[in-house]
Amino acid sequence: MIFEVLTTASCRWSIRNIVALREKQAAYTLVDVATAAGKAPWFLALTPFGKTPGLRHAGEIVVESREINEYVDAAAPGRALLPSDPLRRSWARIWNGYCDEVLMRCIYRLTAPVGTPERVDALDQFDRALARADRHVFEHAAADGLWGGEQPGLTDICYWTVFDVLARVESMADARHLLGHHPTLQRWSERLLAHPSFRVAEAELVAMSAPPSACLH
Repeated sequence: MIFEVLTTASCRWSIRNIVALREKQAAYTLVDVATAAGKAPWFLALTPFGKTPGLRHAGEIVVESREINEYVDAAAPGRALLPSDPLRRSWARIWNGYCDEVLMRCIYRLTAPVGTPERVDALDQFDRALARADRHVFEHAAADGLWGGEQPGLTDICYWTVFDVLARVESMADARHLLGHHPTLQRWSERLLAHPSFRVAEAELVAMSAPPSACLH
């Protein structure tokens, strides 16, 4: 049964899910839930939070991009996106949580104006969080290539979000500079940002703003 990614053209969190589905070689479609007044009422009725992305599959709904990808990995055929080894699989989930609950929260704090004490403190916290990841994130990674091996796994997909924000958002220039202090993360960032799976997924999301809004594979 086809996977439906319920999202909007501006919701870059859903790129995570598009990449996971592509890596699994699963059949999926993008469903635009945006209306002139906001999100479509039918979508808001489906989820308790009203946030995108959502995933509809086999008549059920899953929300939150990280949890959606766990579901996709379990429900879709194709290569596993989490390690088969129990220890490595546990550490993949630990580092995925660190990405969203530590690094992304630091990035949210970096919305404080440049030069303010709040911004300086946020940069310091972000630098320390990056340093911890730089030292340890690859300790349980695959031996070669990306965290998940030669092709992206769920941990690579999670961390792409951090690297994407740093590379794309002009107001993050000072935070982007910090990444250069952490060579492991810098190299990882360069590889992920250049990877074709993410570029194709981004193009599919952007294409939702013009008909046809669904991309079927």
